[in-house]
Amino acid sequence: KEVVSVSPEGPIEATDGKLVHITGKAESPGTAADADFNISSNSLLFRREVEMYQWKEQQKNQKRKKLGGSEETVTTYTYSKEWSSSHEDSSRFKHPEGHANPTRMPIVEATFTAPGIHVGKFEIPANLVSRISNFSPRSVTDAEAAQVSSKLSKPVHSVGSGVLAVGNDPASSAVGDLRITYREAPPGPVSIIAKQFHNTFEPY
Repeated sequence: KEVVSVSPEGPIEATDGKLVHITGKAESPGTAADADFNISSNSLLFRREVEMYQWKEQQKNQKRKKLGGSEETVTTYTYSKEWSSSHEDSSRFKHPEGHANPTRMPIVEATFTAPGIHVGKFEIPANLVSRISNFSPRSVTDAEAAQVSSKLSKPVHSVGSGVLAVGNDPASSAVGDLRITYREAPPGPVSIIAKQFHNTFEPY
């Protein structure tokens, strides 16, 4: 009962302070860029996802009966190599010997935002921009892969749509190898219901 439908092109003054509904194309005059590797995208949001091949510890507790009928809990630890987006601190492993991981992730995941994202005359605030979710893989050129290789001082191989394998041999991953995936959310339609605050939006 409260909401007022507004055109992206205004007029703006008549609905200032009201709960409004607006639909239109979200776009930006600039690009979203990964400054770490000097890779940019003509998108609203540009995401870098990073995984590292690491040792992972699994802990299993089992109860067993002792002579005399009492019970004891026996803990076993197993180790496997897996891709993970978070760092596995091998110094905390029960048996760290032979299961050493790098001390940190050399590069972490991040989302980069294009400047001045707007719908018509209305600017979209960061808290709403972050809710845009129509990501798709973004292919990486040979030149961009070379930039990643130079920055990380490791060989880089393109192994799929937007996926880079960082390491000597993508067919046989070693502990410490990385997998970097790029995704982008291009300009496109959005629908917003919020309180209009001048030429932008805030919670109602």
